[in-house]
Amino acid sequence: MEQEDRNPALMPGSTRGFTLAEILVAISIFVVLGSMLVVALRSGIDTWRGTEDRRMIFEHSQMVLKQIQDDLQNMAVPRPGDAGEVDVRFLCDLDGNRRYRLRFVRTLEDEGADEALRASGTGPPDRFDGVIEGRGDPHGNLKPLGGLMEVVYVMDPDPDSDVLYRGVRSPIGGSRSLFIDENIDEKDEVTSRCTPVADGVLYLGFLFWTQYTTTWDLQKALTRTLGGECGPEVIWDSTRGVLPDPKSREGRKTPNVFWLAAGAGSRHDPSDDVFPRQVRIVVCAVAGDAGMRATLARPLDPSDDDIPVDSAGDFPTEDDPSLYRYVKVGTEWIWYESRTRFAFKTRKQARGARGSKPVTHEAGEEVRGGRTFVLTVALPAHRGHWVGEGMSKLLERHAPEDPPWVRAVRKTGARSGKNR
Repeated sequence: MEQEDRNPALMPGSTRGFTLAEILVAISIFVVLGSMLVVALRSGIDTWRGTEDRRMIFEHSQMVLKQIQDDLQNMAVPRPGDAGEVDVRFLCDLDGNRRYRLRFVRTLEDEGADEALRASGTGPPDRFDGVIEGRGDPHGNLKPLGGLMEVVYVMDPDPDSDVLYRGVRSPIGGSRSLFIDENIDEKDEVTSRCTPVADGVLYLGFLFWTQYTTTWDLQKALTRTLGGECGPEVIWDSTRGVLPDPKSREGRKTPNVFWLAAGAGSRHDPSDDVFPRQVRIVVCAVAGDAGMRATLARPLDPSDDDIPVDSAGDFPTEDDPSLYRYVKVGTEWIWYESRTRFAFKTRKQARGARGSKPVTHEAGEEVRGGRTFVLTVALPAHRGHWVGEGMSKLLERHAPEDPPWVRAVRKTGARSGKNR
């Protein structure tokens, strides 16, 4: 009988399986496919997180900008004939941590909509000091509110905190006024009298357009030279008497320099009060632990103009607007001209920007950056030209021959990029 050739593997009851080589090839394929899937999944999660962070930053920043815009567009100015110390003020200065705080008076909406507010002024006027800030019995007799309330925007007094607070108070003036520094300097005062608006606010700043301003460029300084370009103010005192005269001993020691200051007597004279035409609001924010981060590769002295870091790839380049090219190291802001992959290039005059102070930093200290948002608000009740003082007389009296940041630049022969 002829022997049939048969494949043992195809015979019934065969127990032959995969070879070791086949198993290794299959495992290798699964590992490669799994790795590709993990990479794709991680990339998708990172993209989603980045999008969510940007959305949160945008929403929080827009909320801050819109709230400040609403308050500013309802700003009040002193009424003609007001006598005594002026309570209706517009004051923007730097706090003890050299961070901006803005205080002004705005009109009070819907004063007649609440029964307790409608009854204000019908009883003893000294029973309660403020209803809007939530103190006292709302059903008792209240001081007349006068249709006005004080507003303050202030950062948390803790220098390591990025929480922005907003406080309101009515009636205005008195010993508990928000315009008295002692009432908003301490953390307990701020947290008890103000409401958190947003966290993750690395920087909140303001620029003010005056009757002599021609550009928002901070490199253009106020001098006695008329007809040239002139930048905005970065500090404001509507009374011209609260902040010190720049030429005084006190004025030379403080960063709160208002070039239109007229002396302490002006605090009681509303006829010479000044209010900006426009306010530019600048917010630099991050969301949670997100944001641009790096660490210093070596220690920094206050005069160093080269900032080496472990990685600067996520930060804006010289092709981005100058307003975005800021980094924060500790409490110091630094403006930089350009960056490479591992360093920021700045100049000595740009150290201590945005009202901060140039200080020494240790290696390994964190370098932070955030997303910057800008909104310009036109004020309906500005006041620039006041009785008896034209622009020539104003500049002759108050503007220096050359402000200190211009003198420093001309002395070194460099251009200034410092935020004054």
